[in-house]
Amino acid sequence: MCKPYHMRNFKLLLLVLFVSADLHAQDDSLKILLYQGVALHDQGDYDGAIKLYDEVISKDPSRLLAWYEKSLSLCATKKYQECADLCKLVLKNFKEGDELDNIYVNYGTALDALGKPDEAIRIYSQGIKKYNHYLLFFNRGITEYQEKDHEAGIDDFQQTLMLKPLHASSHQFLGYAMYDRNKVASILSLSVFLMIEPNTARSEKNLKLLNALYSGFAKKGEDKTVTIFMDRNMPDVKKKKPDDFSLTEFSLKLQVALEYSDSLKGLNPAEHMKGRLETLSAIGTDKKGFFTGFYGPFFKTLKEAGWLETAAYVIYAGSGDEDVKKWITGNEEKITGFMKWLKEYKWAGKEGRE
Repeated sequence: MCKPYHMRNFKLLLLVLFVSADLHAQDDSLKILLYQGVALHDQGDYDGAIKLYDEVISKDPSRLLAWYEKSLSLCATKKYQECADLCKLVLKNFKEGDELDNIYVNYGTALDALGKPDEAIRIYSQGIKKYNHYLLFFNRGITEYQEKDHEAGIDDFQQTLMLKPLHASSHQFLGYAMYDRNKVASILSLSVFLMIEPNTARSEKNLKLLNALYSGFAKKGEDKTVTIFMDRNMPDVKKKKPDDFSLTEFSLKLQVALEYSDSLKGLNPAEHMKGRLETLSAIGTDKKGFFTGFYGPFFKTLKEAGWLETAAYVIYAGSGDEDVKKWITGNEEKITGFMKWLKEYKWAGKEGRE
């Protein structure tokens, strides 16, 4: 005897619900394994994380996130060849997915670590053609910089900042790349780095570099005379090139020389920095060069918003100077307000914040 039609439909519906519930439960269990793997990675147990990612992949090879996380853990354990092989396989088998841009990042990083910079640059470039990911530009820039192709590296660091203006490492390496090329450009980049990241081992090193740039402008001798160091070949202002900061540099030299005077010698280093930032705020905002167009409006707005003093103290936050420590301790609200302003600032050429 045949079952009534409506009973067959009802049992079919139950079967679909049970299968769906089972699939949903399996999906939840795989997500839990992934989360556990990420937690192990964050704790430094990379091998333990890889085991969990492998378990997820064995049960669901289409789960791209598991492949990406595994590549990240392989890179962290310095298993660079395994990481490169895995990334190559992923790019062959997956034509789309949210983590493919990061797969290119890890692939290039692994190749670079294997001593294959040309291949790394090729992979980064392939990724850049498909994805506008700031880390692809930055990592390519690092490889180019290490290979002494500073022009290409500078361009990639600039591209990174157009995509992610608060990327501290790009400000840092841009400052390094410009250090012997354009002192003011380097000062601009290193100053912003220190505003973003004022209290780390990197900031201590970069503050020393920034101070070295300023110290090269003027010096007080044993006879108490102040010498201003002038470049032998001053640029022709009538043939001004993009990012020509010759006038700003001259103003900074006078500023540093003035700091040796009796009227200013009692100021702490952050108070001197405030005067230097004020000079930088007047560099102009024309867009004929990256540094002028990108940093110029920032320093101008920094002054207009009334943050010069706070920014100067933030720059010197890791200096160990007692007067600076005392000011920061007594002005926590100003520091918080400045950091909020910095995060929300609309950079030239960048719409919105990440």
